[in-house]
Amino acid sequence: MARDFTINQISSSNAEYLPQIRSYTLNSSLDKSILKDFKGTVYDSGGSGGNYSINEKYYFVIRSDYGVEVQLYGNISITDLNDVLRVYTANDQSSLDSPITLDALGNITTSGFNQVFSTNGSYSGIIGANSIGGYVVTWYSDNSNVSSGFKLDWTINNIYTKIDQIPYNLSVPSVISLRNRSSSYKVLTSK
Repeated sequence: MARDFTINQISSSNAEYLPQIRSYTLNSSLDKSILKDFKGTVYDSGGSGGNYSINEKYYFVIRSDYGVEVQLYGNISITDLNDVLRVYTANDQSSLDSPITLDALGNITTSGFNQVFSTNGSYSGIIGANSIGGYVVTWYSDNSNVSSGFKLDWTINNIYTKIDQIPYNLSVPSVISLRNRSSSYKVLTSK
């Protein structure tokens, strides 16, 4: 039996189902955090207009729980050769939930991760695209010289590619719940 679906806009009365877009500044409160927003931004400790600080060592995870793509973009300006931003992908989703350890220079020492990006210079553009699961971002600054640092943006994409996995007898409230976890502002309802 074929399945037909229509797409309806969420009204303001359904606003609780809209995903959040957040902006973060990297500090000790964000260290070791798992960010699951469908779209967001992380700035270094100087925020959107200032320089980062000396002697920082942090990591955070950007991930999707929904088996869809996470795309990561960066605008980076680091002038100290010893200050490094690194991005890793995990071999599987469970690695992203496990405790992660860093060495003295901010490298991940936990197994199950692959470094996909590292810079101590300037870069603007895509850092990672189509990573199923997410990323671990590590930041290290030494005790001298600071600069404007970085801004990282991410988006969780392509929830619609999973439509064939929705059971035919799925009820409308279940679909709304599924859409709450998506990167879309739309709800699927069956005809």
